[in-house]
Amino acid sequence: MTELTETESAASPTDNDSNDEAPCCWLCLAEGPDASGQQFVRDCSCRGSSGYAHISCIIGYAESAESDTNRVGDARNAFIACPNCKQLYQNELRQDLSKARVRFAERDYTMDNAEGVAMHATAVMNRMTLIDAEKQYDRIEGNNLHQTSTRTRVYQD
Repeated sequence: MTELTETESAASPTDNDSNDEAPCCWLCLAEGPDASGQQFVRDCSCRGSSGYAHISCIIGYAESAESDTNRVGDARNAFIACPNCKQLYQNELRQDLSKARVRFAERDYTMDNAEGVAMHATAVMNRMTLIDAEKQYDRIEGNNLHQTSTRTRVYQD
């Protein structure tokens, strides 16, 4: 039996495993880029192999979670926070997911019922909180969102 030296014992098995295994998306389990060529994103508190995902997979999961009326709480916030570690998404991923949520609400929900109005309002309010008024592109996007939200029909039962 070989005895480990002090240096060898300091390395944990997880350190070696993480170098041997290629990262994969925790949602689709694929390694490497998604079908559109997008690489993994990782802007939450997840660590290890559970921290990688394709943005397209996160968006698909979030759309499914938002559409499932039986889900409540954390599952209905999948555009905002990681369902694994529960931390709010950060940086560009947060921006991209807020835009995706607006597109999803516009595509899948009409403004002729309470659920559609609520989905639109939630998506637009979330996006508006992330817009940087100092950036011209964001100001234009904010004005467009505001105009769209004020032109929508009021829900009538």
